[in-house]
Amino acid sequence: MISIRRRKVFITSLVLFFCIYSCTKNEVGLQQSGSQKGLAKPVVTDTARINGYLFELIDNNGVAELKVSNDQIRIEGKIKMSAPCYFVRYENRLRNYEYPDIGIKAAVMILGDTLPSQNKPPCGRTLQGISLREDDKVVLSSTTINAENFCPDS
Repeated sequence: MISIRRRKVFITSLVLFFCIYSCTKNEVGLQQSGSQKGLAKPVVTDTARINGYLFELIDNNGVAELKVSNDQIRIEGKIKMSAPCYFVRYENRLRNYEYPDIGIKAAVMILGDTLPSQNKPPCGRTLQGISLREDDKVVLSSTTINAENFCPDS
């Protein structure tokens, strides 16, 4: 019988592979950032530093956004899920994968459509992948995956 932990790792790996495959087939580029006018100040819900890039997940009045920056660039884009969103972590460590055979330096999953909960981080219903390619292009998957009640750190 497969342990619950191994099953979660397997499912997480399978979902991430699907998201990365989607990133290579259906690229959704992010835009250079510009000034935005909003009703309330956007809130950063999660951050991660990967290969010299700062990835920020933003709740902008209920709209989920991703901002990526380093010393030379700052790009942003909307995420296809409801805010707040969080990076998928396991035992408080970012789940970050490399796929050098297909030119991916880093790949992570974003958890969105979160459920009301006291859990930190909360559980969610939708996953979306993001990858940093060898050419330093950041690609957000155009596909989301329905994960029902995905709780990454439980």
